[in-house]
Amino acid sequence: MNDESGAPAPEAEESAPPAAPTRQSQRVAVLVVAALFALLGFFAGRWSGDAEREETRAWLNATLQEEFTRQETRLQQMILASRPPDLNDSSTRFTVSAGEAAVLGPAEAGVELIEFGDFNCGFCARFHSETLPQIRERYGDQVRIVYRDFPILGETSTEAAIAARCADAQGQFWPYHDLLFENQGTLGEPGIFLNFARSLDLDPIAFNNCLVEQQPIESIAADFRDAQSLGIRGTPAFFINGRPLLGAREFEAFARIIDEELAAAG
Repeated sequence: MNDESGAPAPEAEESAPPAAPTRQSQRVAVLVVAALFALLGFFAGRWSGDAEREETRAWLNATLQEEFTRQETRLQQMILASRPPDLNDSSTRFTVSAGEAAVLGPAEAGVELIEFGDFNCGFCARFHSETLPQIRERYGDQVRIVYRDFPILGETSTEAAIAARCADAQGQFWPYHDLLFENQGTLGEPGIFLNFARSLDLDPIAFNNCLVEQQPIESIAADFRDAQSLGIRGTPAFFINGRPLLGAREFEAFARIIDEELAAAG
């Protein structure tokens, strides 16, 4: 059937080719791509830098911890090296000299028992009235007794120590020492030290001059400093061939250490 309308038949529509990009759009694209690469590089570098910093931080922490541990160990070693052995452990051994103290027993005795005492100390008095006689009876000249002064119980303790040293100047330390311990309750009475000296037939003028001038005070002070350096805080304190034994102890405690030392000496 013929189309009698006379209208021309529509032509098929063809798609237009894409327009070529302008210079400006090219520049924008380049800038965008460059920015993307820059951001990628930034984050990649940051991730890499963070990893490196974390590794460095871990190494530094480990190194510091190792050094801290080493220093702490060294400090503990220094503290232990400067600290005296435990006074409560009779298996330890101190270096203790007799000083200028009075001695009872021969120099060649197998055991040296050094006491740091105070003439006002009740426990010291008990040792001298009860334990020391047993030691002397059982061991005799095998044990050398040394008395050193640690006057910590008041002014009369120092005065009594001086008086005993003044008696020692006349060869009567041990009898005078016994009188002091036997009469502790009277040590504060006026003239008591001179009265003790007279009872032992000491030269009263020489004794009194020694007492008034405090002639033995430097020797007593040396004993006191030695006791402090050993870490002693109370009386009595004993060292049996350097092995410590503190406080009022029964005879058996002394005998055990003395027997061990005599056995070791052969």
